[in-house]
Amino acid sequence: MRPRVLGHQDYVIKTLLNGLTGPVNGTNYTEVMVPMGQSPDDWIAAIASYVRNSFGNRASLVDAADVARARAASAS
Repeated sequence: MRPRVLGHQDYVIKTLLNGLTGPVNGTNYTEVMVPMGQSPDDWIAAIASYVRNSFGNRASLVDAADVARARAASAS
């Protein structure tokens, strides 16, 4: 999972917005990570930044404009 967290920030943003379930890297996750897309952009940005910079991770911070852009791109 680390490359997904430390890679392009849109992966973490879209996961928070849309949730996650099913196969990831050959492992099938049957539990559902609930979508949090109803949350405001600044809240999603704060959570994404926390995940990307905790647990031994170091990555760029995510801001609300990044979330708004990713939200608009994945709206369809």
